[in-house]
Amino acid sequence: MPFCSKPQPENLRQTLCPPIPRRFLTASCRGGRGTHQQQAAPAYPKWPDLPLTPTHAAATMHIKQVIIRGFKTYKEQTTLDEDFSPGTNVVVGFNGSGKSNFFQAILFVLSDQYSSLRAETRKSLLHEGAGQAVLTAYVEVILDNSDRRIPVESDSVSIRRLIGVKKDDWLLDGKHATKAEIFGLLEGAGFAKTSPYYVVQQGKVSELTMMTDVQRLGLLKDISGAGVYDDRRAESVKIMEDTALRRTRTEGLISEIEQKLAALEDEQRELRECERLESRRRTLEYALADREWRSAQDRIEELGARRDEASGKLVELQSQVGSVRQRTAEAEADSERHEEARRGAAERVAGLEGERDRKYEALAKATLQAEEESRRQREGEDQGAERLSELGRTRQEVAAAAQALEAARPEVEAAAVQVRGLEQRRQVAATEREQLLARQGRGQQFNSLEARNQALDVEIQARSSKLNEASRKLADCGEREQKKEDARTHATGAASKGRQSLATSEQRLGELGRAVRRLGEKLDAGAERLRLLHQDRGRAVRDVERLRQEALAGQHRLESTMPRASRQAVGAVMRWAEEQGLQERIRGPLLSHIEVAATFRTAVESFAGMSLFNLLAMDDEVAAEAVKLVRTRKLGAVVVTPLSQLSLKNFEFPQMEGVKALVEVVKCPDWAKPAVQQVFGRAVVCRSMELCEEVVKRYGIDAITLDGDRVSRKGVVTGGFHDPQRFVRVSLAEAIRGAHNKVREANERVQQFEAQIAQEAEQVDALHVERRSRQDERDKVRVEMQRLTEQVQSAEDATSRSARELSDLREWRHRMEVLIGECEASIAAKKTERASKSLSGLPAAAEGRLRNLTAELQELQARQEAAQLAFQGLRSELEEKEAQLESSLRPRLHALELQAASSSQDDALERAEEAAQGRARLEREHREAADGATAAAAELQQLAGSCKRSQAQREELSAEDARVQEQAAHASVRVDQLNAELTSQSQKKAEVDAKLQGLAAAPAEVEQCRQLAKPQLVRELAEANRALQAFHHVNRKAVEQYENFSEQLVDLRRRLEEIDGGESSIAEALQRIDAQKEEAVLQTLRRVNGHFQQTFVEMVPGGMGKLRVIRRADGDVEMSGDATSQEAAGLGDILGVRIEVSFTGQAQSFLSMGQLSGGQKTVVALSLIFAIQRLEPAPFYLLDEVDAALDASYRSALANLVAKTAKTSQVVLTTFRPEALEKADRCYRVYQQNRASRIDAVSREQAQEVLREQDRLAEAEAEAAALTAS
Repeated sequence: MPFCSKPQPENLRQTLCPPIPRRFLTASCRGGRGTHQQQAAPAYPKWPDLPLTPTHAAATMHIKQVIIRGFKTYKEQTTLDEDFSPGTNVVVGFNGSGKSNFFQAILFVLSDQYSSLRAETRKSLLHEGAGQAVLTAYVEVILDNSDRRIPVESDSVSIRRLIGVKKDDWLLDGKHATKAEIFGLLEGAGFAKTSPYYVVQQGKVSELTMMTDVQRLGLLKDISGAGVYDDRRAESVKIMEDTALRRTRTEGLISEIEQKLAALEDEQRELRECERLESRRRTLEYALADREWRSAQDRIEELGARRDEASGKLVELQSQVGSVRQRTAEAEADSERHEEARRGAAERVAGLEGERDRKYEALAKATLQAEEESRRQREGEDQGAERLSELGRTRQEVAAAAQALEAARPEVEAAAVQVRGLEQRRQVAATEREQLLARQGRGQQFNSLEARNQALDVEIQARSSKLNEASRKLADCGEREQKKEDARTHATGAASKGRQSLATSEQRLGELGRAVRRLGEKLDAGAERLRLLHQDRGRAVRDVERLRQEALAGQHRLESTMPRASRQAVGAVMRWAEEQGLQERIRGPLLSHIEVAATFRTAVESFAGMSLFNLLAMDDEVAAEAVKLVRTRKLGAVVVTPLSQLSLKNFEFPQMEGVKALVEVVKCPDWAKPAVQQVFGRAVVCRSMELCEEVVKRYGIDAITLDGDRVSRKGVVTGGFHDPQRFVRVSLAEAIRGAHNKVREANERVQQFEAQIAQEAEQVDALHVERRSRQDERDKVRVEMQRLTEQVQSAEDATSRSARELSDLREWRHRMEVLIGECEASIAAKKTERASKSLSGLPAAAEGRLRNLTAELQELQARQEAAQLAFQGLRSELEEKEAQLESSLRPRLHALELQAASSSQDDALERAEEAAQGRARLEREHREAADGATAAAAELQQLAGSCKRSQAQREELSAEDARVQEQAAHASVRVDQLNAELTSQSQKKAEVDAKLQGLAAAPAEVEQCRQLAKPQLVRELAEANRALQAFHHVNRKAVEQYENFSEQLVDLRRRLEEIDGGESSIAEALQRIDAQKEEAVLQTLRRVNGHFQQTFVEMVPGGMGKLRVIRRADGDVEMSGDATSQEAAGLGDILGVRIEVSFTGQAQSFLSMGQLSGGQKTVVALSLIFAIQRLEPAPFYLLDEVDAALDASYRSALANLVAKTAKTSQVVLTTFRPEALEKADRCYRVYQQNRASRIDAVSREQAQEVLREQDRLAEAEAEAAALTAS
């Protein structure tokens, strides 16, 4: 049965010795486990002589900043716009503005008050108001940590608490932390749980005034840390009870064991007699088994010799079988290779013949197209020559007509001038005659000169107006005539310039046509080079595919030598490495990186076995990932060797003839040498089996022969016939590497061809681009020629039109000149008539002039008609020439020029040349395809013959293989029979050997039994077995049980002694706990009393106060419970603590709390609070309206007391009283905006104004309440 472990003295001391309160400990704790090196509590003198100032150094830690968002009335993020002062900070604000919630926010982070929050409690802390609901809230307190109270290497520490409906998180400097970690740091910084008055909320002061003496004693006990003593005392009592229970159990076990030891002494005597008979039986059995072992050994030696002889013959036959099979495999490989080559050649023949036929058809079509394009080109050339000839003739005709027209034009102009001069003279004479006749008739028409003159003035005015109009038109006609002359000159210059540009464009068009044809020839040559390069690349690609198939076939054959599980796993890992881009970190199997000479391949493969397929990884990380992949996907089995975990070691190998280290025959890269050494590092290859045995025996390393027979350093020998077909892995791997090298070289050739193709294609593309550019330029020139032709036609039309218009204007000018002459003559005649003073007929001179004018008019009429007739003839000839030029010759010339500009003769020539080049290219390709088909057919015929020869060789080797296999089968059956019999004897020998190993007998007794005959040994063995039947009930474990129980008895007695010692230690510890507890409480009472005397005097100058301990002998105590519980708690006869004060300073006027007014009680309670605070100062204090119930004089004293406290600790105080503001270092105002609280830093005057406004509101509310009550 199990026993309870004894209590360890060290653990017992730790359990019974409670920890000393922190303020009594030094900074270091030395000594053994569970002990503390502690500083003695300061010995205080009598109470009046206690020190009145705090004993700790000034604290620099304080609250710098508070950030609130979503907490109670603080909806939006609220931050102090000015950090808290390390001294006194006063917070003011109206009722309901959120001052208390500001304090609650600080306590939410730094106090135990909100340590455990349920969901409904967290929800109540979230802001509730109009607008979107607040789902999370946080409060962040930033502490000044320049004194490093908190062990963080930062001058400020941020503590944030974030809550939601379902979460409550803590963050320390922005990083997640646990509540225990946060409060552990705060407690280490001075926030002691035993000092509950570093935060004084509303109601805390009144609660203190209502305490009884017993409750006040309990408060001081908690402050002194007596609760820790109580907990440790309860644990010690429980340990004493457990110790008593273990004593009872241990004594019962000792009694039981003593009874069992007495019974085991009798059982030991029977056991000794039984053991003597069993020893005799074992000796007899050993002698019989030894006889059987020797007989089996002799038979085994005989069968071994016969088996070796049969095995030698079998090995020779199997060697012949292996040789035949190897030759058969080589013949089959040759046959398959020839057959594969034949099929490939047949496919090539079919492909080339099909290509040849397709090329022939394409060539026929190309020939027809080339002939058609050539015919069209010839026809186009004939038509173009005819057009050019006609264009030349037309141009000559146009030039001749234009020259003749220009030559006739001056003669026509001269005739026109003569006609216009005669007409003008005739018209002037006629006008003058008409005026003379009119004058002759007016003598009879008018009765007076005045009437005549008036009529003449009217006619003169009319003629003057007509003269002026004609003069104006004549001037306008001159301007128009000049413009038309300029327009004709400009049109003539434009036509001439257009003709020159047209000639230049025709010359450029011819140059571009020749350039396009030259580029076409270059393109054809480039296309031919590109076609040849594509053919070469196609052959290289086929070589790559053929070599890749050979490598793949070798890979498949190599994989066929692997177990299925390993093959799947290795393949999956290599595919995964390729997908992940890890080829540089997973290098593949070891076999892929080694080279072995043909002489040593059988030895290397036989020794390494499946280790050749170990995957080599560069580091253990990727090796672990590969193994994980195989395990996760259940792909099989794989061994991954991380090279980073291996290192090269120096081994010394035998320096013997015929012996060579395996690592020396295996060649590999330097990075793979550790893996090679891991597999082959402790092995050598030897010339013979005898040499292998000698090496193993002398050097303790593995050895193997060139044929694969192996002797391990553990003494195991393996060997026999080895099928040569099994040891092909290294040769296959080297063949695969060679094939991969050839594939790589062929790929390089393909890449070279592709690079040449790309370069040539780039050049061809450049030629295409250049040709297209020249063709586009030629098209642009053609368009330009059409435009120039149209422009020339337009300019010549404009020239002709301007000439006609200019002739019309000249005719119009002549008529105006005639009209002006008539008007001037008429006006002159009328003025002459008006100057006459007679109304009678004409004067004699006038009448003579009239007669001369009649004759002159007849002459001028005749001359004008003759000149007009000549002018009409010349003009008709000019108009006829002009009509022929403008209506026939020039339109025909323009039409011919447009045809010449848009002529596609160059295009036809290019198409004909392209068709001819295409036909030539197809002729070459057809010729090459035909030659290739002929060569492939010849190769196919040759390969067909090779296939027949290979098939015949396979049949011969198959027959030889069958014959040798039959002989080997008979030899194998004989070897198997001998092996079976040998195995039977070996098993018999092994069974006897195992039996001998299980029989322990003395050598002397065994030697005596060997002298006896076998029947006598059998009889004595039967007698021994009959005698042992009487002891079937004997207890085989009597001796062992006796020894075990004896040891247990000694151990139990030792434990009983330890239990007795532990009880006395516990009793002594309980006495120490009670004494230490009472001393700690009394020390706390003395210190609090000293501080209370000081703080009360500061609050009530001239007053006195003290704490008095109430003992049982006093009998007068305020009790709220059973006082005897204090005595049971280890405080002896102390029942309570009473406060006695005197506000007058007289010893006879001391009063207790029950005798004081409400204000006096508040003064006393505040004095006690400040006294408790001075007991163990905190870094800062939070006081929430503690001066609400004080008179003005006491409020001033309280302000002074707060200011004194602020010299060493930060104070944050909310108040409605102005006295606290006088001592404030910084003031803050809490207000509400949009039903959400805000806080701002304000000046002392602004804070006082807030308090005055609050007083006015309170007075108004009181008056309103009074009116409502009345």
